[in-house]
Amino acid sequence: MLYAKYGSVFRELRTQKKFSLSMLELLSGVSKATISQFENGKSLVSFDKLESLLECMNLTILDYSLLINNGIPEYFIIQFQEITAAFFRQDKARLEEIYYKNLEFEEETTYLIALSAKATFTSLTCEEVKEVEELLSTSPLWGLYEFYVLIHTIDQISVDLVWKLIQNFFKESYMDGYLKHLREYRALLINVLIKAIPIFIERGDMKKSKYTLDKISSLFQESDLTSKVFWHLLNGCYTYRFENKECGQRAIDECLSWMKEIGATKLSKVASARIEALKEKTN
Repeated sequence: MLYAKYGSVFRELRTQKKFSLSMLELLSGVSKATISQFENGKSLVSFDKLESLLECMNLTILDYSLLINNGIPEYFIIQFQEITAAFFRQDKARLEEIYYKNLEFEEETTYLIALSAKATFTSLTCEEVKEVEELLSTSPLWGLYEFYVLIHTIDQISVDLVWKLIQNFFKESYMDGYLKHLREYRALLINVLIKAIPIFIERGDMKKSKYTLDKISSLFQESDLTSKVFWHLLNGCYTYRFENKECGQRAIDECLSWMKEIGATKLSKVASARIEALKEKTN
């Protein structure tokens, strides 16, 4: 079971802290049966309940998150990184190779890596989309694995789910708990938002597009040069769609020109293709 890792890590922490199920039930108000099912991978708990349980043991979401991600095999991270690299190279052969390779393992975790690769070069089936959405909508805590799956499949899952997830990410408990403070999380979250904005623009949703653009800028640090260029590029797309086509096109051209000047030609090609697809759907 994919979610067994959440419960097993929690049980390990509870055992180390010498808390019984009865004691946690008394302190948190979460029933012993719910905690036990969670620890045994039979069910999940909500983020709020998880946070409450951890606080009873003088632990934070950040503590728990670090343990969750330390348990992710390096293989998974390497596979996701190779998917990203192959996508920017537009290397369909390599993406297909990653897809078929991960199907061979016949495990749920590698199966979703396979779907992540497939989503970058062709459409997922309705059943495959459903399986991805189930992972993303039921996870009690977002680790690197879940973020990588979302980044690679975001164009094919429900737009309503994408919006719901973005709103959840910016709940105070999520942001203060760990998303803002871990470099890997922050970078992946920015990537998710960058990929979500064209989706909202295509649908003509000015409010969601503006909200997401504003949230990206709130996450920036001085070193985020590439992400800032993409942010300016997406602002150009926003202006083109909702305000003034001429001004928007000028901003888009300036960003694409800068990418070419610094030698980011592959990045520029991918961005250009995405913008042209967006403009075709909105004109």
